[in-house]
Amino acid sequence: MQQPYITYLLTNLRHDAFFAGTTRDLEFAVATHRHGIADIFTRTHKLTELVWYQADHDLISALRRKLRVAELPSGKKADLVEAENPEWVDLMPCDDKISA
Repeated sequence: MQQPYITYLLTNLRHDAFFAGTTRDLEFAVATHRHGIADIFTRTHKLTELVWYQADHDLISALRRKLRVAELPSGKKADLVEAENPEWVDLMPCDDKISA
């Protein structure tokens, strides 16, 4: 059985910017953002905290979810996180985070 597609949200320590992505390897995707090799936006805004994710079993559904989430205003993204992760806990903690 194949791994599901994961749509995820990253934020920074101040929770004032977000990045929505889709992947099949969440650990690898988050690591590339944390090490600054994935995307200029995540590197510039220091988006290293994984605060929300959802699994889909097909790529089309995952990409549609990513587009819906990415188009949300920041306040609605925060609401999405708080509904499932009210403490804003990093769902993939590590020791090598980029500081704010």
